[in-house]
Formats: sequence, C-alpha cells, structure tokens
Amino acid sequence: SDQCTMRIIMAGMVANMLILASTGEHLEPLRMLDNSSAAEKGGNFACSENAWDSHQYCLCRPGQAIHTLHSEFSSKHEDRKWRLGCADKGYQYGNTNNWYGSSNLNHFDGDFSWNGFPHSQFLVGMQSWHKDSKEDREYQVFYTTTASHSLTDCTGWQKLNTYQGNLDYTLEGIEVITALFSRHDNDEEDREFWIKNCRLKQKPSKCGEMVSIEYDYDKAIIEQEVVSAGAGILDNTNAQSENTLTVWVTRDFAESHSESYSFGRTSGHETAVKIELSTAVATKVGLPSWLGGASLDITVTVTSGVTTTWSESQTWTRTESTEYSETNGNKFQFITNCKPGYTCKATILVKSAIASIPYKLTTGTEGTAERCVEEGTLSMAKTFNGQMMVNDTFGAPAITSRPPATTTTTTHKAECVSTDIVPKLKSYKTIRRVRKHSDCQERCEEDDLCDYWKWKTNKNWKRRTCWLMRVPKRYMPNFVSGPKKCG
Repeated sequence: SDQCTMRIIMAGMVANMLILASTGEHLEPLRMLDNSSAAEKGGNFACSENAWDSHQYCLCRPGQAIHTLHSEFSSKHEDRKWRLGCADKGYQYGNTNNWYGSSNLNHFDGDFSWNGFPHSQFLVGMQSWHKDSKEDREYQVFYTTTASHSLTDCTGWQKLNTYQGNLDYTLEGIEVITALFSRHDNDEEDREFWIKNCRLKQKPSKCGEMVSIEYDYDKAIIEQEVVSAGAGILDNTNAQSENTLTVWVTRDFAESHSESYSFGRTSGHETAVKIELSTAVATKVGLPSWLGGASLDITVTVTSGVTTTWSESQTWTRTESTEYSETNGNKFQFITNCKPGYTCKATILVKSAIASIPYKLTTGTEGTAERCVEEGTLSMAKTFNGQMMVNDTFGAPAITSRPPATTTTTTHKAECVSTDIVPKLKSYKTIRRVRKHSDCQERCEEDDLCDYWKWKTNKNWKRRTCWLMRVPKRYMPNFVSGPKKCG
C-alpha cells in the first residue's frame, strides 16, 4: 500500500514508537524491541517468545537464516505466540549494516504474501503486531540474498497448520524458506500459514575444478645421494658364539627425511591450495612415480605412472609431507649376526632423491568451458627403504697408540655422532621474481624440505632470485660428523 501505517506499541515503560511501511520501502526494525535470546552470542539460537497481544520480533545474524518455526494459539487471547530459531547456512553476505531487506505488511484480516524466489531471496527474520479490535496480526518478514549460493531443489506450497492449531516446523541442513503466505479467518480469528523451501547450493568458483596435470619429464632435474641413517659396532672377539648386532635408523634421520611434494607456481592462474576432484578426474591425475629406488647403485628416475595420491582422498593439495616412519612402510630395525672372534660394523644406507619437474595444471569452472592454466615446478623428495652394509673384521678393533703426552680421549654420545656421513648444504629449488629477502625467508618457512635460504638482489625486481636449501647427509666412508652441540 502507498499509505503510511502508524502503530503505537506499549511495552511496560517503553515510549511510543513510529513505524513507517510503504511499498518497496526498507523498514529498519526497532532495536529497542529486539527480543532475541542471549544465546544469540554464539552458534544457532532461538529468538525469545513474544507475550500475548504484544509485538513479536526475530532477526537472524548475517550468515544465518530461519531454521525452526514454533507457534501456539490461545482461544482466550485470540492471538499467537511465536518462537523462531536461526541456524548457520554457510552463505556469504555483504555489509553487515545493510545485509537484509523487509517486506510489505499485510492489512488486518487480509492475506499476507511474500515470494522471494524470483529474486533469490530467503527468510532471515519476522516481526508482527497484534490489534485487539481486529484480533489479528500484521506481519512483515526480513529476507536476504547472496552471491555465493543459488537456490535449488525447491518445493511447492507446504501447509504448516490448521486454524487455532499449533505450528511446528524444522528445516533440514541448508534448506531455507523462500516464500510465505497466510490467510485470516474471521470466524476462527486465526491464520493458516504456507511456505516454500529451497536448498542453498554453492556457486562454482572460478577455475575451481581440476581438469588435468601434465609433467615435462624431459626437463626433469633429479639429484640423488646415498646417506647413512644409522650405524653400530659389536666387539665379538672374546665371545665363544655368534651374537646379534642390531642397528636402528636414528631419530635425527627420521625427522629430517620426510617424503614430500610441493607445487610451486611460476606463472599463469593462481590455483587454490585445495581442489576437490571428481571421481573421473581423480583416477587420472597424480604424482609421478619413482623408479630405481630399490638399489643403491641404480640411478633414480621419474616416470608418468599415476599414483593413488589423490584418487584415494579425491582432494588435490598444493603441498604435503609424510614422515619417514614404519607406518609408511619404512624399515627401522636391521639385524646381523656377528661370528665369534670378529669385530662387526654395520651401517644403514638409504637412497635419498629430490626431483624438480615442470608442470602445467589446467582447471575449469563448473558448467562452463572456461579454462585456467598454472605453470610451475613440482618439487618431490623421496627417501627409499634402507639397506644394511656389514663389515666383519677378524680380531679386536684397531687401536692407534700415541705418545702419552699427546694422547687425547674424546667421548661422543651416540645420538650426536653420524658415522660414515658428512652434511652438505645444497640448493634444491630456485624461485625467481622474489621482491624481498623476507619473502624468500617465508618461502623457506612454508617448505618442509627447506633448512636454509639465500636471496640475490637486483635493481630490476624481476631478476631477484631466491634459493631454497637443505642439508642432506652424504655417505663418505671413514668419516664421522655431528652437530656443534647435542643433548
């Protein structure tokens, strides 16, 4: 209606308040009449129930929508009490000061009708006023819309109550109310209500669907080395029988040698950190397969064998690492027999490899022909299962005698010493166009393989380069190495 309606609402000592209603005009609810429950502070909540013949008001928080409706009728008061509940629906909203709109009011004894579906609107609140002389209420609903979701799987009209009957209705999950209609009966002095529901469906994000991953194996760079993962010695020279020498993979080695991968973008579209995969795509994309890891003498290569890395979880992730552990199929304990009269020395040797492989990752937008391409370098690190190398020497371990004046005795704690290995600082990833050294340091922090970093400046920022570095341990017989300090 184009006419303005004035309602004077008394609630205890509350002063008179004016509410204007006009066609298409947004009505800001009177906050001093807000009867929402204190539970509004967190999670889902129910608005407080109105008193008989008094103002009723409920407004959900941004991101929520009406989820439950409960109403009771009183023949004595010829009125309804309302208790509405709100629930999180996961949609995105704009400015919190202007995130919802208001419908027109019905006339007393007249139909109330609101249909938000054509405009993708759904119910986020309701208020109403009772008039004793009419024994009826004027109703107004609050609605919102969102750019992040669309309405789908909509129902037809559903009747919620009979005249003078109770009303109880709960929506499921991400269902929302998109239309509300009520009709008054003068004989019953009550209303019947009908609603329509829809489900919120997330709109597809730009290039959020995996299409393919291609690797350029001809330009793959692979570095490999054989490192010591543990060592032990047994003096069995005075024994009368064989004894067992057990050698374990050291804790330090296990913590510093994880199996990992990281997709480092260099150009093109910046793909999300995670992408859900369809069943069809998940079986076709994966990480390259390693070849040559079973033997210490064979050069490691990579090939286009699709792994089950993502087809099991159906979620592509940009980076991931797995600890070197028995649960991942790695052997930690190695045992050998030492004959009587011998000194037995055993070293666990493992092959460690790092591969840098150019890739092209193609994604698309669901339901469209749009395609986005990201190019970069895939960095993969792999530590293969260890092998025990045994050196048996007849007789006691050799002892080098020196003059007493120069004799020195050095005692090493077992966890501080690495036998037959030496550490070596190596660059394993080059990142170009890194503006600041602090950015380089952050790249190192984000990469599980990185131990150190270095950065080279240039007047032209496009030529500034960051190198990520790690400290692998190289097998070198007759060497002993260790940290500066150890516990």
